Amino acid sequence: YTKQCAACHGTTGDGKGVAGAHLNPPPRDYRNGVFKFASTSRGSKPRREDLRRILKYGAKGTSMPAFRFLPEEETEAVIDYVQVLASRGQLEINLIRQATDELSEDDDFDPATVAEFVTDISGSWDAAEGEIVRPITVNPPRTAETVRVGAVAFVEMYCVKCHARDGRGSKTADVGQDIWGRTAYPANLAMGMLHGGRRPIDIYRRIYSGINGTPMPSSKDPNTAIGETPEQRSDRIWHLVHFVQQVIESNEVPPDLQSAIDEAIARSTEASKAASVDRRSDMTQQNPEARGASREGSGDREASGEKASIPARRQTASRLAPRASGARSPAGS
Repeated sequence: YTKQCAACHGTTGDGKGVAGAHLNPPPRDYRNGVFKFASTSRGSKPRREDLRRILKYGAKGTSMPAFRFLPEEETEAVIDYVQVLASRGQLEINLIRQATDELSEDDDFDPATVAEFVTDISGSWDAAEGEIVRPITVNPPRTAETVRVGAVAFVEMYCVKCHARDGRGSKTADVGQDIWGRTAYPANLAMGMLHGGRRPIDIYRRIYSGINGTPMPSSKDPNTAIGETPEQRSDRIWHLVHFVQQVIESNEVPPDLQSAIDEAIARSTEASKAASVDRRSDMTQQNPEARGASREGSGDREASGEKASIPARRQTASRLAPRASGARSPAGS
């Protein structure tokens, strides 16, 4: 680790080695025990095989190189040491948090509490081996139709909100920060460089579990509003995988798929408008007293000779006037 890794990841695993300040994205800080790319479910530690794969193949699109020729014994030793650094850092963070929240300057740590922290952290590494994400359906043959369905899923599963309609990632979408305090930017799929791997199973797991420590959410839950089953959700994720693969290989969203995306966006917008109208109608029907009171109040004002204000008259005129062709409704603005 000192020879091969510390220059970037730092002696303590804080990601602040001498070369770290010059790299973007910066080297991983292990100390909170969070690793972005794993084959396990969201919130779980990575398996040893996940760390072994990163060591062997590196992380595409970053400064993390491949160590294909590192002897197996040294590879396993590095994995052991990375786990130690991550566990020690996570223990320190837990103790600092407890000292800040619960202890005074004269208090000391309860040895039993420290032992419990250690046991929990160690157990999380052991449990990771059983947390692997296994798709519940088989990856179907990739066809033009599965890719097109995946393009529609790109919209309906809300991927388009962050990754943009062209798949290049929105730099203006406020998706928040990652756990390391850096502004999180959605991946530019068209660049073809997926840090966590571009095998179909790698992409499936990124979509299914999300990415640890980042705003990228899990998409594993079926859409119960449309009666979607877990099996149908899994198939849908595979179709989305096919779409992502096509974008990666083409370095763009092909024109026919762009049309499918734009049509899906238009359908979604119209459905949102209709739902908004229905909600307003339901609210009116559920509050007849308020509607009656409004009419009565209007009648009282007219009877007393009170006139509507100029802004109110303008709003009324605006509602009655025919809308210009192509103008957006308030619900869609």
